[in-house]
Amino acid sequence: MSEVRPTRVRHLMLGIALVVAVLLYLDRYCLTNAGSQIRDDLGFSRPEMAALLGAFFLPYALGQIPLGYLVDRYGPRRMLTLLMFFWSLFTALLGLSQGYIDFYLYRFGCGLFESGGYPACAGIIRRWIPVSQRGMASGIVSVGGRFGGAITPRVTTALMAFFAIALPQFYSWRPTLFVFGAFGIVLAIVFWFVFTDSPAEHPRCNQAEIDLIGATPNLAPAAFTFPWRSIVKNRSLWISSFIQFGSNFGQVMFGTLLNDYLKDVQLVDDIGTRSWMTGLVFGMGVPALLLGGWLTDAAIKRHGVRWGIALPMALPRFVAGLLFMAVPLVMMTMPQPSVERAWTIILVLGCVSFFSDMTLPSIWAFNLTVGGRMVGLVLGWGNMWGNLGGWRSPNEIQTIIQNFGWNAVFFTCGGVFLTIATASLFIDAREKLNDA
Repeated sequence: MSEVRPTRVRHLMLGIALVVAVLLYLDRYCLTNAGSQIRDDLGFSRPEMAALLGAFFLPYALGQIPLGYLVDRYGPRRMLTLLMFFWSLFTALLGLSQGYIDFYLYRFGCGLFESGGYPACAGIIRRWIPVSQRGMASGIVSVGGRFGGAITPRVTTALMAFFAIALPQFYSWRPTLFVFGAFGIVLAIVFWFVFTDSPAEHPRCNQAEIDLIGATPNLAPAAFTFPWRSIVKNRSLWISSFIQFGSNFGQVMFGTLLNDYLKDVQLVDDIGTRSWMTGLVFGMGVPALLLGGWLTDAAIKRHGVRWGIALPMALPRFVAGLLFMAVPLVMMTMPQPSVERAWTIILVLGCVSFFSDMTLPSIWAFNLTVGGRMVGLVLGWGNMWGNLGGWRSPNEIQTIIQNFGWNAVFFTCGGVFLTIATASLFIDAREKLNDA
């Protein structure tokens, strides 16, 4: 190890991954607060709008494995630049939509190209962050996503209000989507010029930092056999997939249907108030991600990989499941719609978000540990199942609402969380892929 003090370029690279995560959630949930205006403009029914909100998640799920593989094969610099450019382009194109089909196709494209975003971020962490700090680094990147989810309702509402005055001849959701798309395209260009796939390639990274990270000097594209057999036979990877499916099934509603719930059930008519409420639910998860990252790193040091990852993945999720089921109790104790009841429910759901998000760094740590040099592929595999859950969530929840009401939704989501919390106790990150 060189006696020269290590440079801190790795912190810049982690910051880049965080900003990418913010952009991922900005573009993912930018339609939520604009949904009612889009319905009015284009004449969509509520089930059609729910299907369009869910349309993002099917291609997002199916693209995880092939794009995760390509990120491992060609590196985050090439792939993430292209991915950011195209998902941002499709976000902007949403603003030109004239009907259901073109809207669906643009949303599909956005989901497809975003699917490589988190595998690329995982690749950044593996290439630039020392092993002992990857739990916290994963938490920091996840903070970017939740911060993006927290600010998206407010940013969307503010932009729509601005364009309603500045461009009254247009529906204000259209130029708002142009702004989101343009921001991503600019970020993609900046990323290309700032990021390098290897610390050894960066002109400002000294040898001491390279030694600290433990990076190999040559990370040029290298072919490897797609490890289907190893993936299919890995019991813990299947458990992780089940956990991520259930997690997204329960939590995606915060970014897709919570706005409608506040308007239709809690009778919160003001869109500004609803944007603050939905933003708070996401925002309460932000400190949990940092706490979960710290707990995961500490648990691994104290209990080893087996329980150091399983316990932080399981225990907070049990609490989140019980809190989901507490929402109907609030409705029972406060039967009349009121501002106090709406905010009480938002605080309960914010606590659901807090304890659920506390588990995310342990899920990232599992993928980083099991995947090795194929971390993009492994994270993509888990994200695929997670976003299949996200794809089904708006449609299935809409069916539950129509047949049984919203209280049944919260009991269902709580039951799903309790089930995946139990499954988390059986996960073992020592079961690595044969080729990892």
